[in-house]
Amino acid sequence: MSALLTHNVEANSMEKNVPKREKSSYLLGKGEKGAKALELQQSMMSQESCTLLERAGLKDGQVVWDIGCGNGTMIPYLAKKVGPTGHVYAVDASAEQLQLAKARAASAGLSNVTFLQRSVMEMGDLPADSSADIVYTRLLFMHLSDPKKALKAILKILKPGGRLTCEESVFGAISTSQPIQGISDYRDSMIKLGRLRQQDYNIGEKMETICGESGFINVQAMSKESKLSAQETSELWRLRIGETAQKILKAGLATQEQVDHWKVMHKEIPLEDESFYSISGMLYYILAQKPE
Repeated sequence: MSALLTHNVEANSMEKNVPKREKSSYLLGKGEKGAKALELQQSMMSQESCTLLERAGLKDGQVVWDIGCGNGTMIPYLAKKVGPTGHVYAVDASAEQLQLAKARAASAGLSNVTFLQRSVMEMGDLPADSSADIVYTRLLFMHLSDPKKALKAILKILKPGGRLTCEESVFGAISTSQPIQGISDYRDSMIKLGRLRQQDYNIGEKMETICGESGFINVQAMSKESKLSAQETSELWRLRIGETAQKILKAGLATQEQVDHWKVMHKEIPLEDESFYSISGMLYYILAQKPE
């Protein structure tokens, strides 16, 4: 625990060298408001995330950066895999998210994690001896207006030959096994809202190309439908639509009547029907390498 506090002090002492933070581009809930959705997301994605990291060669003694770490759902796994001789740098632009991530690390008794509050778009000075063997991101680039700028910043963090692992979605693939009135309108409105904010909620299918254009080599992309049960669908829709519906309305992309319907749309899902499922998006798992 004392080591964790020491690392936090180190991070805070560097803030004077961090450029002024840009206004957050993150659309979804933060802190306690967004915690339930991120925990559900972790249950959906963790197995594939771990497989991707194993393919990247995650092992004892490495330095790993978790950029856009959110409330830290992957930090315990990463910290335990690199062990006491390795180190994890957990980065997020949100103080609320980092507060929860620090609490998670402390609860797990982790002493090999340093937390840094900053945006990948404006990383500033980096800690000494922090060059990464692996940089891990999950659903980060969909929230960025300039993914190539972020990828070039990540190249600077990686050691020669280091690996990037990232997971991104194609929002346009959202669908249900049975018709649910309004889901296609909500899906399409979210994609339009992203465009207004210069963000691409379908970026997953483009990440292989973007990584190559940004200077990475040996880029590999794997895709998998994110399939949810009726109960999982209901809970995720309730949380995510609750976070975003009013923002869509404010942007003029939906009527009040549509928004009111979206907010109760999860109640239309047949929870007792085991044949029902939804596709919450097509997930792309990207593995890329910095040149030696």
